[in-house]
Amino acid sequence: FSAPLEGKTAAITRGTSPRGGEHTWLGYSAVEVAEDFRRQGLGTLLGRHMLYWGTAGGADGAYLDVISTNVAGRGLYHNLGFGEHHRHRSVRAG
Repeated sequence: FSAPLEGKTAAITRGTSPRGGEHTWLGYSAVEVAEDFRRQGLGTLLGRHMLYWGTAGGADGAYLDVISTNVAGRGLYHNLGFGEHHRHRSVRAG
């Protein structure tokens, strides 16, 4: 999904809703708001739209990943109803 404003792409996001097993999950990812349009509610608007899209498509749960240092993103997702489930650790080879 994208939010065009003033002839520019102001915000984008992406989602998948794979079916399988006893649940259908909405995978919510790649949220980005252009710098000129931040702090105007576009991330929240797209997030709500994404959750509606997932529910309309049969999703009964949603998940996303966000890095711990992304304070704005974590606040956005918390306000959309997400909570922390677990944390990942990674290491670079070499």
